[in-house]
Amino acid sequence: MHVQLFLSLVSLPILVAWGLPFSLTTVFGNLIFTPFLTIFLLVSTGIFFFELLSIPNEWLIYALEKLCALWMYCLNKGSTTWLYGIDLWGLGFCILSALVACILLHHKHWGREKNSWSLFLFLLTIPFVYQKIRALFTQKSRITCIKKNALIFSHKGKISVIDYGALGEKKSAGTWIQYTFLAEALKQCGSTQFDTITCPYTNPQTLEALNTLCKHAQVKKIIITHPKRRSNQYKEHYKLLETTTTKEGVLLFDKTTP
Repeated sequence: MHVQLFLSLVSLPILVAWGLPFSLTTVFGNLIFTPFLTIFLLVSTGIFFFELLSIPNEWLIYALEKLCALWMYCLNKGSTTWLYGIDLWGLGFCILSALVACILLHHKHWGREKNSWSLFLFLLTIPFVYQKIRALFTQKSRITCIKKNALIFSHKGKISVIDYGALGEKKSAGTWIQYTFLAEALKQCGSTQFDTITCPYTNPQTLEALNTLCKHAQVKKIIITHPKRRSNQYKEHYKLLETTTTKEGVLLFDKTTP
C-alpha cells in the first residue's frame, strides 16, 4: 500500500497532463492481482520443469487454465464508473502533492511505511477534493476537429455536448474519440461522464464516434437527427450504435431532418 500510493501520487500529474482518468482500482490493483500473478508464475514454472523432466503435468495445465479463466473474468468486471478525472487547473495540486510525497519519503520519521502511507493517502485525495468543488460550477468550452466544433457544457461533473460536425469530421472517428476527444473533455471539464449528446448533423462517421464513446465513457442520453438520405453504410453504423446503446444502457433518441 505504501509503494502503490506513492506511485499513484507520482503518476497522477502525468495522467492529468495527458488527459487520462485515474482509476480507483489503481491503488488496490497490485494488492488484488499480486496473488494471481504469483500463483500464475509458480504454476507456469512447474509446467516448464515437469515437461523437461517428463513428469505428467496435466493437472498443472488444468489449474493454469482455470486460473487464467478466473483472471479474465475479474478483468471483464471493469467499469467506467471507476474512472475519475481532474482538469488542467488541478495539475498544480497534483504536482504539489507529488513533491510533498517525495519530501516525506526521504524524511527519517515520516518516511517510514507505517507513518507515511496515511499521509500519502491524504495527499492523493487533495486533487480530487479540488475537482469535486470545481465541478459545482458550470464550465463551457469547445473541442475542434479540423474545421468543425463540438460545444461542451459541464455542471456537477456531467458533460453535455452539442456537436456541429466535429464528431464525424475525421474518417477514423472512433480513434479520434478515444485518443483526442475524451482527453480534451477531461482536460477542460475534469470528467468523462456525459449527460446528453446532441448531434444535429449526423453522418456514418458520427455514428462510429458515438459507438466508440459509449464503450469508453458513461453516456446517459444521445439525440440524433438523421439526414434525409441514408446510405447502407449509415444504416450499418446505426444498427451497431443501437446494439451498443442497448448493452451499455444509453438512451437513444432519433429524428429525421425535415
